[in-house]
Amino acid sequence: QEEEKEEGEEGDKGVGDENNTKRKRRNKGISSLKEEEEDAQVSPLSPTMKLLRRPTLTRATQQKRSRINQEIEKCLRIRDGAEKMLQALQTPTRKRTKKEKREAKKDMDEVLLSLSFTNSRLQSLRTQLQTLNSNVQATARQSVLRGNDTTLIDASDASIDIQRRVSQVDTLAMVAIGMKETSTIDLSVPLRELIESHFLRVTSEFSSALRQLREMRAFIETHNRSSAARAMLFAYYHQLVHIEERFSVDDKVAKMHFHWYDSLNGQPVILTNLTLEKACVLFNVGALCTQLAASRDLRARKQLDNACREYEAAAGVFQYILDNCINKPCSTLFSVDLSEDFLVFLRDVCLAQAQECVFRLLAADETGNLGVAPGEAATVYEMYSSCNTHLKSPALCEYVPEVWKHLIEVKVLLFEAMGDASTAREQLSEIKRSSKNKIEASWTGIARLGRAEALLRSAHSTITLRLRSFDGLQEDVEELLTAVAETIAPYDSERVYEHIKSRSELLEMLPTKGESEHPVEPSYPELHVSSTGSSLAQDLFSDLGPKSFYNVKNKIGPMRVVDVTVPSSLEEGVGFTLKGHSPIRIHRVTPRSSAERAGLKQHDIILSVDGQDLRFARHAVVVGIIKSSARGKVLKFGVQSVIRSEDVLKASMRRSKKQLETV
Repeated sequence: QEEEKEEGEEGDKGVGDENNTKRKRRNKGISSLKEEEEDAQVSPLSPTMKLLRRPTLTRATQQKRSRINQEIEKCLRIRDGAEKMLQALQTPTRKRTKKEKREAKKDMDEVLLSLSFTNSRLQSLRTQLQTLNSNVQATARQSVLRGNDTTLIDASDASIDIQRRVSQVDTLAMVAIGMKETSTIDLSVPLRELIESHFLRVTSEFSSALRQLREMRAFIETHNRSSAARAMLFAYYHQLVHIEERFSVDDKVAKMHFHWYDSLNGQPVILTNLTLEKACVLFNVGALCTQLAASRDLRARKQLDNACREYEAAAGVFQYILDNCINKPCSTLFSVDLSEDFLVFLRDVCLAQAQECVFRLLAADETGNLGVAPGEAATVYEMYSSCNTHLKSPALCEYVPEVWKHLIEVKVLLFEAMGDASTAREQLSEIKRSSKNKIEASWTGIARLGRAEALLRSAHSTITLRLRSFDGLQEDVEELLTAVAETIAPYDSERVYEHIKSRSELLEMLPTKGESEHPVEPSYPELHVSSTGSSLAQDLFSDLGPKSFYNVKNKIGPMRVVDVTVPSSLEEGVGFTLKGHSPIRIHRVTPRSSAERAGLKQHDIILSVDGQDLRFARHAVVVGIIKSSARGKVLKFGVQSVIRSEDVLKASMRRSKKQLETV
């Protein structure tokens, strides 16, 4: 027993020593991580990383959306496999025995059960996603308020102050579009390979550009709502345009896959086309504009004007996607939120909301909603009616969230009632000023007031049943309903319909045309890309050379240095002629000249002369440098052979034409 006790103590000691060693290693790892964090805090952060580290109140909602999207993708894969298995079981390749039939029936029942469960799970997930999307307005307001803070807030109690500020902002009900989710992708890996293999350059020269591109891509994976975030999205879009022109062939970059989810139903799309990435980034720009607009206090004049501009900008972005991305062949593989029907609906609903902001601005200047010209309200009514028509199409009726449908339906009723009430007010006031057409003005005015009252009661009923959280909209309808009821109270509205067969017949005789004096229009985004433009639009990889020559479609040779002696006589010349500018190309080399002996060739691009960078120089500058050199001096030309694909095509066509002429 004493020996066993000693052995046990030694074992415990050994286990204790092992645990102590593990604990020391773990503490060492923790201390090293703390040191790395301290170093990261000491090192200056780029503007992109500051935005990425900014805490937002929508982070939890975003994580929920991401998890739901992943679950939807998983269920879709399971459903696809179950449908294929079911098809295989239903179409046997040979005649089955009774035992095989029983087993096949058993397997079929299991597959059908799995398929039924997967479909119900999909429906549940999509319902959860629609619930999150319907609450995007409130979370957007909170995130915009947090995003506009100049300081980084780390305390958990800071959200209380944000909630207090949100509750003080009284907004009217507007449609705010949720942003698309995406999976992580490192664009620097395939670009690094192309820089080394095709452009024959050292990647360490472009480490800063690759890092900035990674930060931009990481930024769009985390949703921040602010003007700075919108600028960063535009900056990343500019870089995608540059990448498309320099690194892509047929809208694709080798080993680059883009993974995006539908903003409403979570349907995943994985494509290699840069058009998908560009369209999704622009979609998020438009969605962000609607969220910034929805966060405004729409009862303040200045913020109403800002909201109007935001909605016009959103409509312009969606129109830009329609004009430049949807006409590509790969667009047929996009998700529903990038379909033509849905983008047209988003453009129209943004314009309708912008026109509503104009109406609210005019109402603030007048005596109220009924003091605005009838044509202004009728214009808003017609625009929302057009949106309501879009929602009834087969492509959108089951796709758009129910809260959007009810909200637009209420807006249609509300602004039709405003148009009627404003027209009735003008007609009834005409009775007091003139004795002409007294009877006609009386019955049409009262009939319009009656119709406005009925429309407002219908809108109030829809809000009470379907839109209980929209307090601002409900107050607006109740206030207008009270004003209409007070206006119609002195009149006997029932006598108006004595000589008319039905009220519907009378109401059809009283249209209100929309003729706004302040029409809105899409604000087309300024997406012109120039390497000499703002810092956001500059090409990160401009050091590779001009994109017209230095791209993956052209054949690029290695850099080399050629020593050319300047002749002593001016009549001899340097032995070659130049062509173009930015870059300068050697158009022709004189046979048996010093330039030919030195190794200069046609199509060579002049990169430098005696160490002076001339890749982006003008033609006259390079000619001046050569002519001003001393006679007999040896010039060191840094050159590179670049054969453009279009030059090869033209040469091939010339050869074919020559052969045909010979025949």
